[in-house]
Amino acid sequence: MGPLRYKASVKGLRVTGVAIVVVLVVIALAFAGLYTFAKPQHFVALGTPIQQDDFIYVVTGVGRSPTIGNGAATVRASGLYYIVTIRVDNDAKRVAFKWDERIPHIMDAQGDRFDKSPDGQAALDAETKPKFAVPPGQSASFEAVFDVPAHIDKPVLALDNGIMMGDIFNLVEYRRVGVILY
Repeated sequence: MGPLRYKASVKGLRVTGVAIVVVLVVIALAFAGLYTFAKPQHFVALGTPIQQDDFIYVVTGVGRSPTIGNGAATVRASGLYYIVTIRVDNDAKRVAFKWDERIPHIMDAQGDRFDKSPDGQAALDAETKPKFAVPPGQSASFEAVFDVPAHIDKPVLALDNGIMMGDIFNLVEYRRVGVILY
């Protein structure tokens, strides 16, 4: 192979390498955009499974209360507490699911987001003593507490647990599902 032919093949490899990197960056940015801007676009009833990779979320109940706790440990909502029960089925073969209270949030018809209520959640956790891990092949239920306006318009529960391998194949579908709470 002559020097000119060698330089041309090295240059061709560089161009190919740069093209591959550009394509991978574009794909990564597309998924990041899908994840970042995904909001509930279709709505399901209580009891409908929502799959994220090997984890299945099922909202099994919703309660409303102006207070949580007993006696001196009672906390009062500035609006109304929504206490949402979420069952997580871990279909993974080896990986435990770690519950994070930041996964669920409530959105209203205007797109306002309501994250968990630290005071309400602490009062409920003091009573229930939750465990936050779900071993492979098992299920567990968690209660999430939200302090929302008393007259919230069409609240839905949405989930946000990052991007996992299965989300790549279904384009972060779980983030576009809202569970009707009204």
